[in-house]
Amino acid sequence: MIERYLSWGIYDIWNPEGTYEAWLDVELAALNTLLKSKQLEPITKRPGVDEEAIAGQELKYKHDMVAFLATIRPQLPEYAREWLHWGLTSSDIKDTALYRQIFKSGEHVMDLLLDLHKNLGAYIKGLDKFRLMGRTHGQPAEVINLGKKYGMWARAIVPSLANLEYLLVTNFTVGKLSGPVGDNKAFSEELERDALGSLEMRPSGTQSQVLPRWPIASLMSELAILASNIEKACTDIRNLSRPEIGEMREGFTKSQVGSSAMPHKHNPIKCEQLCGLARLMRSYVQPAMENIVLWDERDMTHSSVERVILPDAFHIICYMITTFINILDELEIDTVKMEENIAKFSAQLNSSTELNNRIVAGEKREDSFNDLQSKF
Repeated sequence: MIERYLSWGIYDIWNPEGTYEAWLDVELAALNTLLKSKQLEPITKRPGVDEEAIAGQELKYKHDMVAFLATIRPQLPEYAREWLHWGLTSSDIKDTALYRQIFKSGEHVMDLLLDLHKNLGAYIKGLDKFRLMGRTHGQPAEVINLGKKYGMWARAIVPSLANLEYLLVTNFTVGKLSGPVGDNKAFSEELERDALGSLEMRPSGTQSQVLPRWPIASLMSELAILASNIEKACTDIRNLSRPEIGEMREGFTKSQVGSSAMPHKHNPIKCEQLCGLARLMRSYVQPAMENIVLWDERDMTHSSVERVILPDAFHIICYMITTFINILDELEIDTVKMEENIAKFSAQLNSSTELNNRIVAGEKREDSFNDLQSKF
């Protein structure tokens, strides 16, 4: 992820050191469970992760997991070295660690999303008294209140809160330590259950040599929906900031510049930025879907895709949420302009009420509708 959109909380989870530490968590859980079954002492001193050493070993082996293990094994007591990674395959470690990284990243997203929802709720309480013109098809419609507008943004986030929590707890607290093709030939089901339990995880039960990819596709879809709902709010703000409407606009600092050529410009750049990033988020759904279909018990077509889309998706959605909170905090609302626009289009805004009143008074709907329509 480029630095502009980087979230440091997510970076710590997905950078090389964070990934290797996640691998090490899983390897040590498996190793200590195995050592315990053989009445051997567990590993109490955690080996260190050396990125440069791993990179050097990968040049030799052309295999990242073998390179990683080559740097860890010499740091273990001699009696434990041969049992490291015993009965396991690379996907046992990588996929279980990957699910743990996804879970931690999802928790970070949830925390930010709760802050956003709380902020929106606080704003709604003070905005119900302000009126603005509702619009459909970009045309004047009925009068609504500003709290309703914010309320629509807030309600769109609620399903994502519930869905993300469900997806994380249900799908990403599982792992696999079942070896090649996932049939526990060496590392038994009992050992797998105990080792995963020490990581507060449970066996997936649906794996082959890899954990299934449909949970990742489900998660990416939910993140894309969340991004689209943020985009919807930003699009509303962009439309209402147009000079001919002028009811809202992004905060603008004293030293800020809107255009290098036109001094008068006050552009909704943050909202436009988030609308663009929402497009990128949606683009990640398709490759996540494609990753569901792997050959037989596994292939590696998913690997290169996930190295890009997973950390990037979490960086982007965290950036979108925090930036949207900032937009709301600094948003300038012109309630005088809202009333002016209502007054300007008052006849149109009352047409539905007038139609209903005429029907109540006994007029035929079609005649009343045609009469009112002819006046505009």
